[in-house]
Amino acid sequence: MKIAFLLPLFLLAILWVPAAAQNQIRNRRVTDRAALRNESAGPKRESNHFDKKSTSDAKPDENTSESVESASLPTVNKSERPDSSTLGNAAIRRDSQSARAVAAASMGRPDKTEASGIARQQSVSVALTEEYRVGIGDVLDIRLEDMPTQESTLFTVVVGGFIEYPLLSQPLRVVGLTTDEILERLTAEIKVIRNPRVFLKVREYYSHRVIVNGAVENPGGKPLRREAMPLYAVLAAAIPRAEATSATIVRAGKAQPPLALSDQKAMSTLIMPGDIIRIAGKSEGAKEFFYAGGQIVSPGEKSFRTGMTLTQALLACGGKTREAGKGVKISRRNTDGFLVTSEYDLRGIEEGKALDPLLQAGDRIEVERAM
Repeated sequence: MKIAFLLPLFLLAILWVPAAAQNQIRNRRVTDRAALRNESAGPKRESNHFDKKSTSDAKPDENTSESVESASLPTVNKSERPDSSTLGNAAIRRDSQSARAVAAASMGRPDKTEASGIARQQSVSVALTEEYRVGIGDVLDIRLEDMPTQESTLFTVVVGGFIEYPLLSQPLRVVGLTTDEILERLTAEIKVIRNPRVFLKVREYYSHRVIVNGAVENPGGKPLRREAMPLYAVLAAAIPRAEATSATIVRAGKAQPPLALSDQKAMSTLIMPGDIIRIAGKSEGAKEFFYAGGQIVSPGEKSFRTGMTLTQALLACGGKTREAGKGVKISRRNTDGFLVTSEYDLRGIEEGKALDPLLQAGDRIEVERAM
């Protein structure tokens, strides 16, 4: 009876053991296959770089392809990703700033950045017009207070930028320095006198020069007493003629647009050392003349310019002859078309006792013979 009862249990055990073993073998194969796939794919990477070689060697399944694609992109935290509202606000801010800049430019009102740039430029311009830095060829007047001397106190800045002062042990380099800076160095370098009181100034400004030509009374080189000077200050020494209308500045070989002499802002343009200023007069389309005869070297039709005096006209004709007397006649057509003659005393004009009359276009000059 017991044997009959245990026989079914024994048969079930026999059937269950192979099935369990078969399931264990199947699970082991799945595990081994997954391990083999992971080993061929390589170790897990912590970096965001994508390794094409490792992915080509591996044979990923559908899930693996998604992981490879995600591995090629950098990881971004959600907190670092701006949302659409943030991007929109940034765009609005940029647009509003651009709109303000355009509006300011259209109204001629610079924004803060442009205003700061203009302020810096103005400060630089002020500094250039208020200081002078010594250059080669300048002559310095150096004296010691309360110590009179019969020797020359003038010292020229030689090539190389040095001056040779007798109380110094070696030449002192002064090129590019202001008079205050040179004075400070001299005071420190003079050792033979305790606490020397030095007086220094620029006697001749040679290194900073410009050239003015054209319709001016005094053309040629003009010194600059500062690092830069306004145009009107330079022209004051050249004395533009009455017909002068514009100035053209040539800087570093390039001519700038002409500046009207009647424009106050244009006349404040800074002139730099080495500039060339060309003063132009009114158009030469209609030339004007005067006519000279009598006892002069070269009579005939002569070119006339505004502001010409009688003495200048006679010099343009070569001057008087030996037979010339002291009298001269100027004939001028009046509004009715008739000639009106005026007599002048040349000797009195030459001696400064009589006024040198101004001529007009079309005047006729006749120098009388001596009696």
